[in-house]
Amino acid sequence: MGVAYGDKQIFSGFDFLLQGGDRIGIVGPNGAGKSTLMKMLAGELEPTTGKMEYGSTVKIAHFTQHLPEMDESQRMIEYIQETSSDFEAEKGVRLSATQMLERFLFPSNGHGTQIGKLSGGERKRLYLLKLLMEQPNILFLDEPTNDLDIQTLSVLEDFLENFPGVVITISHDRFFLDRIAQKLWTTGTGKIEEYQGLYSEFIKEKNNPVALAEQELVETVVPEPVKTKKKMSYKDQLEYDGILGKIAEAEAKIEAREEEMALAGADYDKLQKLTEEVNTLTAEYDALIERWTYLQEIAEA
Repeated sequence: MGVAYGDKQIFSGFDFLLQGGDRIGIVGPNGAGKSTLMKMLAGELEPTTGKMEYGSTVKIAHFTQHLPEMDESQRMIEYIQETSSDFEAEKGVRLSATQMLERFLFPSNGHGTQIGKLSGGERKRLYLLKLLMEQPNILFLDEPTNDLDIQTLSVLEDFLENFPGVVITISHDRFFLDRIAQKLWTTGTGKIEEYQGLYSEFIKEKNNPVALAEQELVETVVPEPVKTKKKMSYKDQLEYDGILGKIAEAEAKIEAREEEMALAGADYDKLQKLTEEVNTLTAEYDALIERWTYLQEIAEA
């Protein structure tokens, strides 16, 4: 299959077969066709060439970056129950709408709250739960780390551990992708290429912490002005020699805090404290990656 907009070919020659339990991450540079691919897979966009074939029992849910209109006078419990009054968590185990709301961090004493009184983040969490209550067997997640707070992502990850269907997600978040995706579909070359393995392994093989932001697109290359080569100072060399260890240490700290969050349950004070710590650590991690990239360019000059 392929998709083109006018004379611009987004991708072509893509063939695939989804099987129960597949966990796939769609990665690539911005503007390289990730959302186009997901819309095609979800049946919202017809391929320009080829066709999609769905099994008779396929049921799709697509969590996008745009919330649908919600009746602000409707109460949370009503909003969920109009989809389903219960959810089959595993074979023979059914959870009520009330139990699912609690699982998604809505305390039982607030289930009668009108949607109009919810924050933007709470509405997104409620909408995600509504989609899951439909009992889909193929779940599409478009940049969930952009739209969901860390607590909700933690609940979602726990939910997906026992989800028997297919999960396909677009994300730039390495930690989220490593936990969710077992293989990758990469865009940006005019083809959809498959990589078997974790996103962190993919980055290491590419030898670039921001691999996909710098992945080459199929376009005319404009020659860059010749830059004066920089020499690495002794101080820079010492920093360069130790920075990968600092990056690994920051990663370990973030993972440890996120594990604590997964065990915090409904302890909102603890979750808030851990969230703030993760945000601080993530900012430090991003700064280290940016610095590593700069030093790497000097080292390779």
